[in-house]
Parts: sequence; C-alpha cells; structure tokens
Amino acid sequence: MKKLKLIIVCLFLPMLLLAKSNDHVENFDLKYYHPEKFGLKDLVFEVRISNLKEMLEKRFTFGKLEDVFFRVYWIFPGKYEIEVHGLPRGFNQVKQELTGLIHARMDYVIPQRLDPKLRSYKLSKMKKKGGRGVSLKGIDLTQTRPVNEIHLSFDKKGKLTTFKSFSPAGVKTSKMEMNVKEWSHNKWIADSISVKMIQGVQVTTIDNQIVYSPINGIGFPKEVNVSTTHELTLGNDNKGKSNKRKISSSLSFTNYEVNTGKAQRYLTKLMGARK
Repeated sequence: MKKLKLIIVCLFLPMLLLAKSNDHVENFDLKYYHPEKFGLKDLVFEVRISNLKEMLEKRFTFGKLEDVFFRVYWIFPGKYEIEVHGLPRGFNQVKQELTGLIHARMDYVIPQRLDPKLRSYKLSKMKKKGGRGVSLKGIDLTQTRPVNEIHLSFDKKGKLTTFKSFSPAGVKTSKMEMNVKEWSHNKWIADSISVKMIQGVQVTTIDNQIVYSPINGIGFPKEVNVSTTHELTLGNDNKGKSNKRKISSSLSFTNYEVNTGKAQRYLTKLMGARK
C-alpha cells in the first residue's frame, strides 16, 4: 500500500507543482487592474502619434495632410476595430501597417490577463537572483508557438516585474513598474514598461511612460511618452564609434466615450456589411 501511494505521489507531483506555479499567475491577474471588472462594456476613443503626419508626408506622395489619427471601437469581452483617419482613399497597405502601431498599445487601454497567454506553457519555479519573490520558467509544450521559452519574475507582493521570452528571432525582455491609483480599486496598474529586444547584432530598447486619467470612474491612458533606442553591437575594432540612434515620440489618447453603445452599433453594422 505504501508503495502504491508513493507511485501516485510521483505521478501527480509534476501536476501539483504546475498548479502551484500557476497560482502566482492567477494571483497577479486578480490584483491587476482590468476595467471590464468595473463596468466597462463599450468604448470609443482616439489616438494621435506625434510627428506621424510629417513622417508620412516625407515617405509617401499624399500631398499635404491635415490630421492623421486613429479611432478605436471596443466592446466586451475584447472585440475591437481600428480606423485610420486623415489619409486619402486607398493606401490600404499603409493603413494596415499603421494600425499595427495601435494594436501594440491596446494592452495599455484594456490590460489583458496573463493566464491565457501562458496556457500552452509548462511552468516551473526557477531560483530567483537576489531579493524576495518568485521566478517561473515556461516551456511551450505544443512546440507550435513562435516563443518557445519564457521567464517571469514576481516581487514579494506578487507584482509581475519582468517577462522574458526566447525565440529563434531573438530575446525580448519586458520590465514593468506598477502602482495603485485612486481610481484603481486597490488594483495595480503599469506606470512604465521598458522593452529590450536583441536580434543578432541589433539591440532595440523601448521605454514607455504612461499617464492616466479617470473617465466616468474608470482609468484610461491619457498619454504615453515613448523613447526608442536602436544600437548595433560593434566589434573591438570599432570601439569608440557612435552606434546608437534615439527617437522620442508620444501617443495622446482622447475623446473617450464610455458605455454609450456607439462601439456596439458600429461593430454590428461593420459585421453586417462584411457578410
């Protein structure tokens, strides 16, 4: 009987360890700010990127552009559409590339839960370097994801501080700083996110500083200040040469319309037109 119990424990121990590791992820999701939990069902807003108009006028023969901006329609639980305004008719490829800039920042407006992103990864604890907290390692069991390994670090309070991913394309490390706001119902929200990407000899660092403003009691980003640095790792023969290029820009989020039903009507009409 004792031998049978030992076999059962050995068989289920990996599952128990996996469940325990996932507790840290679930705990973070519970303590992170998700506006849907506080009544957000329908949202419309606009985004403008500094110097975007001037950049487009230099690259393409649009003629003089008045105002280029994005309008986003979002409905619960997560369907959304991004429109590009201010460009002439056509240029669909350009518009598609531009919407990618906003897709990459949607998580600032509607923060996504961490758990669904990790479901195909087997999580296990790692030894944390210095300080208190927990580090997890995730391996893609399906071997189908572009990212085959991830590392996560949580501080002693359970905040996610680092998310590192490994793929054939390179290594990407995201570091976050989070705090509680007056409107966040004692939940954490990211004030800054720094992303470092290493691809061969090129290193790109993107620092995002986020400023929020409450609308109808729900917190949304008002401005995101972005500093991007591109660097080439040169050999010993090129020491002392400048190999860095830094670009600063900002995104402004305005004209929020919260729970008016406008996004639902727009998306319903859009889906009907596409049938």
